[in-house]
Amino acid sequence: MAHCTLDRNQFHHIKMGKKKNRNRGVDYSDEQPPPSDDATPSASTKKASNNSTRSLSSEDMINVRSEMKNILLKYPDKPDDWVARSIEKNLKLGKKTLQSYDQELSAMRNKVEMEIDSEEPTEDDQDEDGQVDEEEEDRKRQEARARAEARMMGYKLEDDDNDDDDDDDDDNESEWYQKALEYWDDDATCPATVNGMLGGFASISAIDIIASKEFVSDLCSIRPNLNFQPNQREDDSDDNNDTCACECGSGIGRVSKNLLLPLGFARCDLVEVSARLLEASPEYLGNVFASKCRFFCMGLQQFEPFPQMYDVIWIQWAICYLTDFDIVRFLKRCALGLKSNQRGVVVLKENTLSSDADEAFVLDRDDSSVTRSLPYLLHLVKLAGFTVLLQKKQTDFPDDLYPVHMIALVLDEDS
Repeated sequence: MAHCTLDRNQFHHIKMGKKKNRNRGVDYSDEQPPPSDDATPSASTKKASNNSTRSLSSEDMINVRSEMKNILLKYPDKPDDWVARSIEKNLKLGKKTLQSYDQELSAMRNKVEMEIDSEEPTEDDQDEDGQVDEEEEDRKRQEARARAEARMMGYKLEDDDNDDDDDDDDDNESEWYQKALEYWDDDATCPATVNGMLGGFASISAIDIIASKEFVSDLCSIRPNLNFQPNQREDDSDDNNDTCACECGSGIGRVSKNLLLPLGFARCDLVEVSARLLEASPEYLGNVFASKCRFFCMGLQQFEPFPQMYDVIWIQWAICYLTDFDIVRFLKRCALGLKSNQRGVVVLKENTLSSDADEAFVLDRDDSSVTRSLPYLLHLVKLAGFTVLLQKKQTDFPDDLYPVHMIALVLDEDS
């Protein structure tokens, strides 16, 4: 596979922090959590100015989204302008009412299409006539999604109690990710070395990789369909090997070099927010491994995996830099990137709080990271639609490091 040229001008910077194995975390239990579930999106997704024939309310936008879904279910290939005109007609909004809402409608359509693609009613969900049963429950779920969508797009609903200024929330979230990027993009705080990737604990790298290899072996034994078997890939030629892995929050590619590529993956995608660290990856990986890699410079809160591309998405010491809201959305996107038929898995390897900790999370404002309790983290996983297939605790780390858990995730329907 041809090596992907690392041109800094080709990198797309998204504000998000790098992974870090924090050793002696400062207790910020009295601090407020980072921008989270109700954090508003960037100004680019907020409502357009009132240049249209009619100014739409938040409830109008909920109805627009619901009608858009009904139309796309019947006419998935129709262009945006046709869909917009149909919505105007069906909702009696008047001609060209949606003309100044092009940006919102485009973002809305992307999410609705993703939602439609992920919905596959089972036989148990259908009655004798082939119609989806429990229509009232389905209606409530659609309404809840629509209301959440409206909030994400910057609309304030009538039952919202939060009177905080939207622009202030948006600035806070941008500042949160920017501070993390600055921390890890600085060579003084994070040299492009294994020691820099591990916060000064290069000595644990070998221990970490050994435990991860054992975890993968156990994972393959309970899920034979997974298309990465450590003992079967060494003799495979590239022509017969279509496996692909993804390392999220890759830094210089420590996990790819020492774990994923030695497992025999034909290709490995590295996703990293710091262009400086990503540019150092090919030299660290070596020519052979680097030729099998693609490099993507962006934050995880913006990364959208290729559909049904990956056998494994490995996320180590990286998800702690996302807000709760972005974790759930990111994991949902990862679900779409896994290979189907029980052949894909997401692996989280992350710091957690001790089981006897009084806090649900600890905030580190130096690098904008959050260490969550294990139940807290598993709750976010559940919200994203995943089930835990295998879970193990890392052993043999120094006592003054946070506990680290390895968690293999599969979609609910694959469990």
